[in-house]
Amino acid sequence: MKKWYKKQFFSYFPLFLLTISIMVLLGLFVVSDISRKETRKANGISAAYVSETMSRSLNEIQNALLEELATSDKIKQFVEHDNPRPDNEALLFYSISSALNDLALNNHLIHSIYLYRADDGLIIMQNRKDTLDTFFDKDFIKSMSAHPQTDRWSEVRNIRESDSEQEIPVISLVKKLPIPFGSQGIAVINVEVRVLQENLDKLSDHKVTLMQAVDEQGIVVMSSEPMNVGSAELNPEEVISDIPIPGTGWSIHSGIKAGQLFAWVSLISYFWLAAGILTIVSSLGYLIYISKRNYRPIQLMINKLGSIQLRSLPAGRELDDLSFIEQAMEGLIEQAQHYEQRHHANLLVRRRQLFSELMNGTGKITEEEWKDGVPAFQKQAPIREMGVIVAEMGRQDAFTADHVPEDQTVLKLALQNIVQEFFSAHLSVWSEWIGVSRLGIIYAVPQDCEHSPDRLVDIIETSQQWIEEHLGVDFVFAGGSSVRDWEELHHSYSSALQALGHKLTRDRKAVIMIDHLAGRPAVETYAYWPKAAAIAKAFRLTHDGWRTQLAELFADFSHYMLRDEDITMVLETMIHLLEREIGNGIGASESMRLAWEQADLQRMVRKSATLQELVANMTSALGELYRTYVSVCEANSYQAVIIEMRNYIEEHFEDPDLSLKHLSDRFGINGKNVSHMFKEAFGMKFVDFLMDLRIEKAKHLLTETDLAQQDIAQRLGYSNSITFGRMFKRMVGVTPGDYRKKHALYR
Repeated sequence: MKKWYKKQFFSYFPLFLLTISIMVLLGLFVVSDISRKETRKANGISAAYVSETMSRSLNEIQNALLEELATSDKIKQFVEHDNPRPDNEALLFYSISSALNDLALNNHLIHSIYLYRADDGLIIMQNRKDTLDTFFDKDFIKSMSAHPQTDRWSEVRNIRESDSEQEIPVISLVKKLPIPFGSQGIAVINVEVRVLQENLDKLSDHKVTLMQAVDEQGIVVMSSEPMNVGSAELNPEEVISDIPIPGTGWSIHSGIKAGQLFAWVSLISYFWLAAGILTIVSSLGYLIYISKRNYRPIQLMINKLGSIQLRSLPAGRELDDLSFIEQAMEGLIEQAQHYEQRHHANLLVRRRQLFSELMNGTGKITEEEWKDGVPAFQKQAPIREMGVIVAEMGRQDAFTADHVPEDQTVLKLALQNIVQEFFSAHLSVWSEWIGVSRLGIIYAVPQDCEHSPDRLVDIIETSQQWIEEHLGVDFVFAGGSSVRDWEELHHSYSSALQALGHKLTRDRKAVIMIDHLAGRPAVETYAYWPKAAAIAKAFRLTHDGWRTQLAELFADFSHYMLRDEDITMVLETMIHLLEREIGNGIGASESMRLAWEQADLQRMVRKSATLQELVANMTSALGELYRTYVSVCEANSYQAVIIEMRNYIEEHFEDPDLSLKHLSDRFGINGKNVSHMFKEAFGMKFVDFLMDLRIEKAKHLLTETDLAQQDIAQRLGYSNSITFGRMFKRMVGVTPGDYRKKHALYR
């Protein structure tokens, strides 16, 4: 026998002998007292069980009656005496009688149930109806009507039905109609005492226990001994347990039959002594057996670990079995942990690499990768459709500023897991970070799963709302087109990136689906450059119409759902034009320079998350800038003259005699001064300003009317169409005829 086995055995054995000795000694002193207490306790439990069983049975009957009275419209109609038509009265009585009959059939304790209506004395019970004058239980009804007792079961009373001479002892429960406190009638349910007596017989042990149900007057209502029914109760010294039966006024009195208590205690004593001796023998045998059995696997383990090279032990220390096992297991655990870490790291790298290859269309999933768990999907199953969703984090600068790099990594991992959990509850999903602020999500719809685009949008919106509320991070999700194979995922990824380019004009707060962009009319961005220039010019000329033009420009962005980069390009072009327009002449002042720097329009364009936010910010900033510009213009002494001169030119630009001399005569200013003032105020020559007005008018007439070029030339102040055509081609780049063919709207 090995040293460890001996040590284990002799460590257990003294404790075993000491425990057994104490148990035997204490058992000899307390066995009798314990036996008596346990007998009393068992008797009390038995009496309590009988009381609880009877109470539960009566409560079930009461609850069934109350439920029927509360939910049955027929009973309510009967009690309230709605005077149904004769052809419906029989059907009403039949329905109520059937319901009462069902109650009686569903509980064998019920003897009879009937409903009494006070205003006409009509009574309905199972399978028939009657009147109070001829009813077998009329005395009870009259007493209950005069002195109702509805909160408990009645005392035992005898009833005799009209067709029977036998008296049947019952207890009754009365409820006012309509419940709970009505006065239009009563409902009575009678429970047969004989059936309760049968239940008592079944629940009590006639050989050992004497059990009686006693009412408040001390009269025996039921007894396990038939001869005692109706007699006085047990003597107080014979009663071991006194348990009331709730709702009845009865109590269960229980005791032990004479001559049985001592025999019961003696039996327990002998049984305990025999069981103690058997336990000692069995425990000793089991201790020997279990010691051998427990040592066997340890011995096998030591034999298998014997070939392992252990580290050197401290000098003078003997290597026992447990130390040997501890040293070996520590080495194996360390190797296993190192291998697991390397395997997990390699798996993550392989997943990210494969994810990137699928997005770019350069990779595919092999059977070996499925077995190794490289695709982070729930299982390999037939797929009906799949697609890619790109989630981009909003306000990346704020996210970076609020969190150190370590916290950013942890939070991004948490965000990835949260998105994974929301999607995986409904779909197979695989997510990886594909950029600093972008999370790629591959979702797959199994063949046997019901799915719709609206359901996918609901999942996205639910996850985005939860993340924003609990983590304070906002995401914009862009969904690509659905595909049917892994090798086509790069098409879905490309369309998701295309959808992500419409963040400013998205319909929903957090979702852009490529399917929602289908069917939108394509508009070239060059069509918006003249509008941007017109806004800048109107701003410079202090025309308040720039606000309307800006609103129309944003409305076009929203209607045609332009890409973010196109919107940014158009608005930055407008900002450059505006800067050039107001940076010359009157606008070239220190206050305007400070106002322009404070507005920081270009940063506003790039930092706005939605088109609505961009509209509000741009309108507000340009409004402040415009007020500053107007105040600067009005501060100049000749500003009023310049504004009046500009308005005059815009109203009379079609006049062929309009010239610097005409303006000089009209406003009483030297011609050279007029030219200098005009160029200083508006940053352009008078001739160029006049030419722009006429060209814009010419474009309008060419595209929206069918007037001849000669007529258009005369309307614009030109003597002939040749001069007009030469000027138009020099300014626009094409002849008036070619321009009309390309842009005419009246065709």
